[in-house]
Amino acid sequence: MQKLITLKSLYISYYDRDPRYLTWRILLIHFNQYIKYNDRNTSIFT
Repeated sequence: MQKLITLKSLYISYYDRDPRYLTWRILLIHFNQYIKYNDRNTSIFT
């Protein structure tokens, strides 16, 4: 389990140095929030 955590942190730190991945991750986060927001709206209307 400890190995997995360190591996994940290495993975994250590696990709934090890559600006392309960073922008993609930001877009993905925004997209997920947008979907959640839309799901809330549709659930209100239905």
